[in-house]
Amino acid sequence: MRGRAWIVGILCIGVLFTTACATAPPKTTTLDQFAGTTWAGEWGSDSPGHGMRSPVRLKIDQADLGAIKGTMTITSARGRDHAFPASGLVETKDGATWLRLTVEGNRTFELRFTGSTLEGRGKSAIHEGPVTLRLE
Repeated sequence: MRGRAWIVGILCIGVLFTTACATAPPKTTTLDQFAGTTWAGEWGSDSPGHGMRSPVRLKIDQADLGAIKGTMTITSARGRDHAFPASGLVETKDGATWLRLTVEGNRTFELRFTGSTLEGRGKSAIHEGPVTLRLE
């Protein structure tokens, strides 16, 4: 009986630890601390006949006076990472803060900044769809 109580106790501790980790608040940042941040997530496509779900990572190198520069890395369907220069502006629209990015290769992104996520849409010559990135 003692062995079972020990196992049940260990399982309870594991459940409590897992719950505490899962409910931890997301990492956040402010626009003042935007330079040097990295965001990772997914870019999907809702274009008819051209489905896509690509992992993406955005690293912000500079953020001065509303102008941002960095690198967007897009992982291809074959699992290869391709890094492209990204630049854009931080704008306020309808009370929300938005990043309007242009990424080399004729890609554009409009992403709403919440402090812990960048959510919006991305568009290229053949793909258009939702983007969700979380602060790493």
